[in-house]
This record gives sequence, structure tokens and C-alpha cells, in this order.
Amino acid sequence: MKKIILLSLIIIGVAGVYSCKKLDKLTQFHLEYTSSVTVPANSIVNLPISLASPDITTDYQSKFENNNTSKDLVDEIKLDKINIKVKAPQGTNLNFLKSVEVFISAEGLDEIRVASKFDVPDGLTSLDLDYISDNLKEYVLKESIKLRVKTITDEAITQDRDLEILTRFWVNAKILGG
Repeated sequence: MKKIILLSLIIIGVAGVYSCKKLDKLTQFHLEYTSSVTVPANSIVNLPISLASPDITTDYQSKFENNNTSKDLVDEIKLDKINIKVKAPQGTNLNFLKSVEVFISAEGLDEIRVASKFDVPDGLTSLDLDYISDNLKEYVLKESIKLRVKTITDEAITQDRDLEILTRFWVNAKILGG
């Protein structure tokens, strides 16, 4: 009889953990934002160039509604992907980049570095950056965020380079306010 009770408790415990994980997935989703910056043509190499993106409207309220949650139920928002891609001129790559750093800011909050890549390899038109895993909830829950990209080039470029920045945030909300 003790074995049956023990086995039942183990089964209930495993089922409970599995159910909680399934419920957690229902309150986890991604927010994606795309922005752009232009690296101006220049003959200066090995000097930092700082480029600010236009304001990125977060529109978090409607995105949270679409995922059946609200900002009051959000536990954490973390960056889980950041990618830089050459948009123009067509057929160009990121060979001119030696390093890149991305900073985030929002009204009333300090600017912080959220991603970087040093020693950028040649031949790429798209680059995934290394990112921090800090909770960025305070930033994403603002009306807008701004990205600043700091680059160091290792070769002269004769044409402006338009870069697209994709940021993807992972959102973890509480279940039913719990």
C-alpha cells in the first residue's frame, strides 16, 4: 500500500511540474522591433563612429493584449536575439566592420550596452551579436526606445551602408496574476 501511495505522489508531482511548464509557455512570447542606421562613407579607420536609430515605438500594450497579458503581469523582458544586416547598397557585406556595440536607452533611464561583437569576421551580410541577459523590462515598458550603434571600421567605405537592426525580446508574464 505504501508503494502505491508513493508511486501516486511521484506521478502527481511529475504531472504537476509538466503542467506548470506548459502553463509557463502560454505566458511567454516574443516582441520584435526593427530599426536602421546608416554608416556614412568615410576614409577614417579604427575610430569609433556613433549612430543613433530613430525612436522605436514599443506599442507594448497592444502586443501584450494580443498575448492575453498586461504590463502588471510581466515578470521579465530579456533580449534573446539581436542581428545586424546590410540593407544597402545591394551586394555589399559587413567586411568594413571591425567591431560593433549596441546600446539601449529610454526616457528617464540610463543608456546601457546590450550587445556587441568584436573582431567581426569577413564575408557576412548578416551578423548575430552577443547580448546581455539582463532584465530590460523597464526599457520595453516605455512608449519608445532608442538604439545607439557604435562601430569601429577596419577599412574605408566609399558608399553609405544602411544597416537594419532586428531586436527580439523574450517576455515572461505571470499566470493569472499569480
